[in-house]
Amino acid sequence: MEVFRTPAYGVANFHTSYSGKTHKITFSGTASGFRDLVIKYDGKIVKEFKLKKADKHFKTTIPFKGYGTFKIYCGNQLLKTVSAKKYATSGPTLNIVKRNKDSVYIDFYTTPGNIIKIWEKGQPIYTTITDIQKDNISLDNNKFNNYNDLRITQHKRGKKTSKMVALPKLEVGDVYRRVK
Repeated sequence: MEVFRTPAYGVANFHTSYSGKTHKITFSGTASGFRDLVIKYDGKIVKEFKLKKADKHFKTTIPFKGYGTFKIYCGNQLLKTVSAKKYATSGPTLNIVKRNKDSVYIDFYTTPGNIIKIWEKGQPIYTTITDIQKDNISLDNNKFNNYNDLRITQHKRGKKTSKMVALPKLEVGDVYRRVK
């Protein structure tokens, strides 16, 4: 009796890495049972290539913008899904934001070693490297022109900078808690 088996398709030793300098993501792994690889970003093909042999190591680097999802296929067979959670830093969790006539106070949760930036009109106006899990920033009013245009990002080495998070709209004397 002859037994037919469906070939086992898969990727072992799969790794991703992101370069903030080049804005490229690198995928590597070992192909099992296939030679043709297709990588899609938000549903669009961004890379197609043929491995020299099945069951071989592969490595490819792709430039991209945004925070979309990558999907790696062999034909119609989905092998791997890589969401932004895998390659991008999450934004800081804002705990308390207070505004008074002289400054803005931002209390947030982060991971020690992350880089926090405050932005106005797409330009960084304040940068700090966190050293504790619950950190804070007091930003004097003379550091910015328009409070309502302030954004905050977080960056962890080896990952893409988080999406910009707008600070809540506050009048002088207002306090926001647990803003995300």
